[in-house]
Amino acid sequence: MVLAIALVFYIGLLSTAFYSGFYLRNAANIVTKDLAFSLRQAQVYSMSGRQGSDWGVALTDDAIIIFKGSSYASRATTFDESHAIPVTLVVTGFNETVFSRITGYPSATSTVVITGAGRTRTVVVNEQGIVDQY
Repeated sequence: MVLAIALVFYIGLLSTAFYSGFYLRNAANIVTKDLAFSLRQAQVYSMSGRQGSDWGVALTDDAIIIFKGSSYASRATTFDESHAIPVTLVVTGFNETVFSRITGYPSATSTVVITGAGRTRTVVVNEQGIVDQY
């Protein structure tokens, strides 16, 4: 009986360790896709003239935020769309990128590096607003 309990406990420990490692490795991929999606979504909102405004994406310490307005500081907060960034990741790069109405061109080219659990992913926005992820 004790052997069976010990075996179940050991299998549980191995499963937890495996899942934790999988989660940490996968978190960088998920945030990379969330960021690329958010950038494309803000660009579509701008190009379609949604709410008659420019749209952009801002990075904070713990979130990716799609916002309405010409800058994150002067945004209309009721329109914010947020995606969480796990604390296990380090995200470096731009603070915000705004896409212009109609053309969808970004305010500046941008490169964002997402690092965590031995993985590094990169999201790039070029001068024409094309979003690539590596």
